[in-house]
Amino acid sequence: MKVIILRGLPGSGKSSYVRRLRQENVGCQVVVVSSDYFFEEEGEYNFDPSKLGEAHGKCLVCFIHEIERRFDRKDFILVVDNTNVTLVEMAPYVAISQAYGLELHIVDCKCSITNSVKRNTHGVPESTVFKMAELWQGDNEFPSYWPKPLVFETD
Repeated sequence: MKVIILRGLPGSGKSSYVRRLRQENVGCQVVVVSSDYFFEEEGEYNFDPSKLGEAHGKCLVCFIHEIERRFDRKDFILVVDNTNVTLVEMAPYVAISQAYGLELHIVDCKCSITNSVKRNTHGVPESTVFKMAELWQGDNEFPSYWPKPLVFETD
């Protein structure tokens, strides 16, 4: 099993990365967990900031569940599709992946903030995207035992 943790502002290309990953890994099952799924109801995205903590908790539970179900499968890629702008947001996923001895990759989906704001499909306000960009923690702040991120440029 391989785990890929995506990082990126809303509209930075995380979904595009997943589409490309699926095209390049025919024969592998690619499963995505995301806190965004918590806010989807009957095909519509209804974000409620008061439930964000619950959404991230459910995402983490789904992540653990998928690992437990498919731990020994070599043809399985588990993707965490959250913004993950800070180390605190990524830490549980990294720790669990490393505890299970899984192949782990971190992918930074990068584009200009302007393009991110234009392409974001969840209606995240421009001011929030800029605030997220200010909070971004780069790989120079990663613990030494974390893998360095691969960069997926989308500009």
